[in-house]
Amino acid sequence: MKNRMDASDRSVSPYRGAIFSAVVLLLLFVIFCAAITGFSKTSSEEGAKRLETSVRHAVVHCYAVEGQYPSSVSYLEDHYGLTYDHQKYFIDYQGFASNVMPDITVVKLGGTS
Repeated sequence: MKNRMDASDRSVSPYRGAIFSAVVLLLLFVIFCAAITGFSKTSSEEGAKRLETSVRHAVVHCYAVEGQYPSSVSYLEDHYGLTYDHQKYFIDYQGFASNVMPDITVVKLGGTS
């Protein structure tokens, strides 16, 4: 019969379970942080696509109402209610003529959010 307090059992650290749990918890935390970062990047890219679509819709709406494309993004902001975060996005708006669809590109500005 084996004694519960056998010498071979004492060589195992009493903290082994706690250390293992801490390592697993740390690993889960790192995976969670990586997932949040990935979701944030995807969300930001989708935001730029949605903004570009909104600008294009406003441009087409302006053309349908006024018979000409707007001269600038600020015109869309003033007359058609376009709003966006100027700190987060830059809209490159290249209008060639009042009867030619402008070239519209939305660029996400640098930053962590």
